[in-house]
Amino acid sequence: MCVALIWPMRAQTVQGSITDAETGEPLPMVNILASHGKGTVSDNTGYYSLKLHAGTNTIQFSFLGYQQQTHTVTFYKDTILVLDISLVPSQEVLQTVVVSAGKFAQRAEETTISLEVIKPDLIKEKNTVRLEEAFNQTPGVIITDKQANIRSGSGWSFGTGSRVLMLVDDMPLLSPDAGQIQWLLLPNEAVMQMEVIKAASSVLYGTSAMNGLINVRTITPKTEPLTEVNVFGGFWDAPKRKSLKWWEGTQNLGGFTFLHARKVKSADITLSGMFSRDANYRWQEEESLNRINLKTQFYPSSVKGLTWGINGSILYSETGDALLWMSYEDAYIPRDSSATRSTGWDYYIDPFVIYRHGKNKHVLRGRYMGINNNARSEATNYENYNTYYYGEYQYQHFFNNTFWVTAGATGALGYSNSEIFTGYHETENAAIFAQVDKKFSKLTLSGGVRYEAFRLDDRNFSKPVFRAGANYALGQATFLRASIGQGFRFPSMAEAFTFTYVGSTGVFPNTSLQPEVGWTSEIGIKQGFKIGDDWKGFVDLSGFVNYFDNMIEFTFGVWENYGFGFRSMNVGATRIIGSELSVSGQGKIGPLDMRILAGYTYALPQALEPQKIYAEYPGFVATYESTSSNPTNDILKYRYRHLLRFDWTLKYGDVGIGTSIRHNDYMQNIDAIFEYTVFPGVKESREALINGDLIIDARLFYQITPSWRVSIIIDNLNNREYSPRPAQLGAPRRFTFTVFYQI
Repeated sequence: MCVALIWPMRAQTVQGSITDAETGEPLPMVNILASHGKGTVSDNTGYYSLKLHAGTNTIQFSFLGYQQQTHTVTFYKDTILVLDISLVPSQEVLQTVVVSAGKFAQRAEETTISLEVIKPDLIKEKNTVRLEEAFNQTPGVIITDKQANIRSGSGWSFGTGSRVLMLVDDMPLLSPDAGQIQWLLLPNEAVMQMEVIKAASSVLYGTSAMNGLINVRTITPKTEPLTEVNVFGGFWDAPKRKSLKWWEGTQNLGGFTFLHARKVKSADITLSGMFSRDANYRWQEEESLNRINLKTQFYPSSVKGLTWGINGSILYSETGDALLWMSYEDAYIPRDSSATRSTGWDYYIDPFVIYRHGKNKHVLRGRYMGINNNARSEATNYENYNTYYYGEYQYQHFFNNTFWVTAGATGALGYSNSEIFTGYHETENAAIFAQVDKKFSKLTLSGGVRYEAFRLDDRNFSKPVFRAGANYALGQATFLRASIGQGFRFPSMAEAFTFTYVGSTGVFPNTSLQPEVGWTSEIGIKQGFKIGDDWKGFVDLSGFVNYFDNMIEFTFGVWENYGFGFRSMNVGATRIIGSELSVSGQGKIGPLDMRILAGYTYALPQALEPQKIYAEYPGFVATYESTSSNPTNDILKYRYRHLLRFDWTLKYGDVGIGTSIRHNDYMQNIDAIFEYTVFPGVKESREALINGDLIIDARLFYQITPSWRVSIIIDNLNNREYSPRPAQLGAPRRFTFTVFYQI
């Protein structure tokens, strides 16, 4: 619908509001391109204003996921034209808009790197209390001990460093001490979309993004208020082997989540939270989680194009954690019967300002974070107190609808005081970055550069990195891409300074660690397809090569001045070659609603310097070969070569069913010491579970009314015994019942 009014003014101006034709929602960031190269974008309220030449002008309105509109208008000197636009959603093959690849909105199929999108339906249907459970369903991704691993880019480390960067609404969410993803601060009940990039992303996002990144984007209110409440309860089933069941009766779990999102005059407010209790299947690892998240955006009418707000999260938790089991027969009891119990308050506060004018966008974001854990075992004090300050300025300019420039600077300070880190430590880093994205008729090109400097106490590091990528539309729904990007990661405080004992097993410091550096490259093709008129999807096939030097690995050995234990070490050069096939789609086939996300990943992760000596003491020489349980073909430790992921939901009328499948093949290589008697049961478990892991989850739900839904969820349906890493046994079968209410 278009409404035009003309009256005398001092200049020729066209202005108006842009909305969704179906919902009436205002559309921000719509590209408006007029004659003579004039252009602008709509602000967060959908408003736009553009000065033009007198006479006849052609104005084009385009926005991802919507049909383009072109209007020709004629007006005279010193007039203003009010032109309100309603854009119609596109009916092309599966429209998914992402922002992580270039820090601006673009269609997922037009990005130059591999990217998976997880929708919130998967979280709600599986009653995901911890978001890492949802990411474990993503093709090519494994979460082990809260550490994310994409395409075998990481092995296993316990609470030290992450090669995958976590973002929430474009802000990094890693702890300043250990560089760990803060999963429990993430608002799983308020997720709009999760984007997983499977390539080095250090140019735009810096250290810790060398193996990729995960961006959790949260809900923004629409015209109508939204309220959701989910109440759940359940229990852990008895394991198949009777020796594993240490508890009497049942181990129960339960809790609820809530979400309320609404517009209040010129403000958007989203409030959400989660409260849960879990007796757990591991001894001394019962947990209590209490979290509230707030997201606000304000649009002052006095300054068009200005948006400001404050986001935040606060968590009080009581949790337990253990590094090693007692034995294979008592796998749910920690070694020396000593789990680490933690209580504490964690929080962050994120103020931001966004200003759009003409073809320019300015973004200023800040963060204040506190991670405070009172963590103790029967023998050791793990208390740590961390403070983190982060700031980012970002500038974007679009010359027209096909040419974007993004540039900016970041700075961060981190402080930690912890007994296991031997006292007080500081980190500091600063960076500048720039990226250019240009779209031709069928070709999209992207390139960028970043320079980052980092300080850990009195040690200084710095690193420039570059990336380049291309995407070519071979047909209407066929996209060929290629990319190469450098990555880096500076060592964390935990890797450099941790000195503690878990029972009789030590974790020791390494203050001489060097930064990890490397690159990832990929070539891939994405093909869109339709079944009938309404079911749409993509098949994606890619091949990749990743190279990392000075890779930091969590390694067991006999260390001079310390003894038996784990230590983070630079183990030399590594290479990962592989391929991946994924399928995603959703829509209706006849009377059935169906959604699918599936993928198979093959990786060949190899040590390129298997005989390189990275530690040498009397009676102990540490190389890849000397510390490996099975170095055949130089396969890196704690990696899988074959991963299968499959999730499927089918709905008929008010009844729906779903299935999730995860298969990891046998972990060929681990630290050799694990198979000795000093760690009872590891060799026995590896022989018993030599066929790898196969975990099947199932769910059944019934939509009683448009507002009420009930579900039954069974995780590990076949009660399969599996080991995600040495000296740890995975969860037994779990039953959960949920009642979901939405208005």
